[in-house]
Amino acid sequence: MRNLILKGIFWRGTYYISLFILTLLMSRYYKASSSGLIYYNLTLLAWLTLVLSFCLEIGMNYHLASGKISSSALTGLALVWTVGAGIISYFILKIFNIKMYLDSSEIPFVYFSIFYITGNLLISFFSALFYALKNFIAPNLILITCNIILICLMPKKSNESLAQDHFIYIYYTSFLFQGVLIFLLFIMKNLPGLKIRLPGKVDMMLLLGMSVWAFLTNGLAMVLYRLDYWFVDHYCSTRDLGNYIQASKIGQAFLVIPSIISTAVFPMMASGMLKSPVKNIQSLTRSLVFFSSIPAIILVFTGKWLFPYILGNSFELMYIPFVLLIPGLLAFCLICPITAYYGGKKILYVNFVSLLTAVMVVIILDALTVPEYGIKAAAIVSSLGYLCYAGCLIWFFNKQHSIRIANFFTIRYSDFGWVKKLISKADNLL
Repeated sequence: MRNLILKGIFWRGTYYISLFILTLLMSRYYKASSSGLIYYNLTLLAWLTLVLSFCLEIGMNYHLASGKISSSALTGLALVWTVGAGIISYFILKIFNIKMYLDSSEIPFVYFSIFYITGNLLISFFSALFYALKNFIAPNLILITCNIILICLMPKKSNESLAQDHFIYIYYTSFLFQGVLIFLLFIMKNLPGLKIRLPGKVDMMLLLGMSVWAFLTNGLAMVLYRLDYWFVDHYCSTRDLGNYIQASKIGQAFLVIPSIISTAVFPMMASGMLKSPVKNIQSLTRSLVFFSSIPAIILVFTGKWLFPYILGNSFELMYIPFVLLIPGLLAFCLICPITAYYGGKKILYVNFVSLLTAVMVVIILDALTVPEYGIKAAAIVSSLGYLCYAGCLIWFFNKQHSIRIANFFTIRYSDFGWVKKLISKADNLL
């Protein structure tokens, strides 16, 4: 378990570092107003991608890790599903005439949006299959390399040869390029002779049975994470939108390691590798909250001048929303292993009920406060929603296992020993 988690942290963490640098450069170049519009459009496409994926990657990961469905059948399904989703997305984008507005120009981006959607589907499907086989290196190595290429191509000044519009086209197209590369690498490493087939009826029922709950849960999760964007976009200026989204993105950096650990824990829960799952989950949650609190405290004292210094003066409004988001973000660090635990155990209704409760809280409070109080209210409401989600999950977990709530928060010396043993495995990363 420690070796797999460490590999996940190293490779997935390196990917997120490269992504953070790319996001930073794009934010500096496009400024708060334009970058806010770009990331808002990407959020809309992410919602569409989630709907079209139907969260099949969750079922693929689980059933391949548990050995119930072969990789050849899942590969065939992933390809057919991606092509079908690309065709459907074309008609959706054309019917609603969706465009991306960037400064004073209108960029029609139907085809580039299809590249983004189908590329992300390929990335999600085949990364999930790699992770199910406990291979964290191959997909992340491709993603890291592509991000480095984008960083090198990113224009630093408006008069460079790669103009603003051209880089956006390259950026959207890069997702399809990454997805195709991950797909090709997967079949070369795991499907000798290109033995690709479609799953049978029984296999499809297994996949869809799990994906329904995963789709409902992940859909609600995305609403919880991104509903505030819609309220800010509707009631606030583009400058406020850019500052708020950037504060949210910086805050999401706290979720990188928890999400990586969840990615590693999920297939281990599905395959039954963990002998003492409750004890391991508690140790993980305590360690994550403790170690995530350290950079949070540092940024509370330095962020007011650090954010504008790194991102540019147009982001001077993001500090207060970021501080207000911290309690909720730390709550997410706490519950990431718990959500992976319930997902791996196929107890999916717990996440769904918890998310539904939190989403209702956010919708009501955002509607009451954001029109008048803007991005500060959006940050407070989002943080309360995250805390509500965490509270519900901990209540369910405590009810099932009859443990003390304090066990999730009280750091122990043994937790540092766990981390020390984790680091001692660092000689086997490649």
